[in-house]
Amino acid sequence: MVSYESLHQQNHKITELTNILQHLLGDRSLCDSAVTCDLFFDYVAAVKEHMAVTDSEMYSTVVLVPTSRW
Repeated sequence: MVSYESLHQQNHKITELTNILQHLLGDRSLCDSAVTCDLFFDYVAAVKEHMAVTDSEMYSTVVLVPTSRW
């Protein structure tokens, strides 16, 4: 099972990248820079990793937990 701390670190990194990209992409002259491109692909990779972890580690566990009938 993935730890809460690990998920928090992933969320923090994604949030930081989102905030930085929001400012960089707001300036057309910075959109085509190599640094912005690298940050964008880091962002995509971080989101994919986070989604893979939550899908495989968390949701599969939640689905397997039996629920009680009302």
